[in-house]
Amino acid sequence: MIGDVVRLAHDRSARGAAGTTARQTPPALLNAQWGGRPADYEALRDCWLNRRRLEFLTERLIHLDLPEGSAMLEIGSGTGWLLHRLARRFPRYAFTGVDPDPTYVRYARDRPAADNEHHVVASGEDLGVLDDGYHVILSNDVLHHVASLEATMRAASAVALEGCRWLAVEPNLLNAYTFVRQRFIPGERNFVPRGALRVARANGWHPVGRRYLFLIPPFVKTPPAWMVAVERRLEPLPPLAGGVCIEWVRRGRPGRTGG
Repeated sequence: MIGDVVRLAHDRSARGAAGTTARQTPPALLNAQWGGRPADYEALRDCWLNRRRLEFLTERLIHLDLPEGSAMLEIGSGTGWLLHRLARRFPRYAFTGVDPDPTYVRYARDRPAADNEHHVVASGEDLGVLDDGYHVILSNDVLHHVASLEATMRAASAVALEGCRWLAVEPNLLNAYTFVRQRFIPGERNFVPRGALRVARANGWHPVGRRYLFLIPPFVKTPPAWMVAVERRLEPLPPLAGGVCIEWVRRGRPGRTGG
């Protein structure tokens, strides 16, 4: 069943790839300094922050306890660092990752893949190359980069099943360091939950949870045990956490609309 889901996604993306390329130009990436440099970008993933992210999403997927064959979509999957590891941890689910940078997708495809993972060139604003029917959507530090939050929310709604959960991890502007970094570093900007929640609700996404994450900065690759323990104790405090995860559930089922 999982193989069928992955093959369907592959067939649909292959049929639509030429048309998609012809009809749209991917939006300019805010983090364009890494565009076309997948190996350099992948090297940045090797840090504690991303391992903590992986642990958190693993815990959430275990908690959701979805049936075998459930389909997972990661919007902005980059070089596939996270998707690949989740696919190996959950062999009974089917994982699809989309990213607008074809060099990233090629890099992800060149990695020895799990049987249940698939990578597609597509932007968050236009998911028309995908089939409808995802049970979970993941996005990690993506929504503050997209060219149109409205179009991304609408496109996600079009491929989500009724009751689909969306786990969106973003920088937390309540943290002073994160706020300043996102505000002044070229290629970054702050994520404003209030605005995102408003756009999400207009497109059928209703909030069901918010969790604050990350205390250890990304330049730390392997923290000592005491630092990990401090992070787990203090990261729920909004002014200290570097990130926030908003969890939405899809209610209602609109038809597919253009990005």
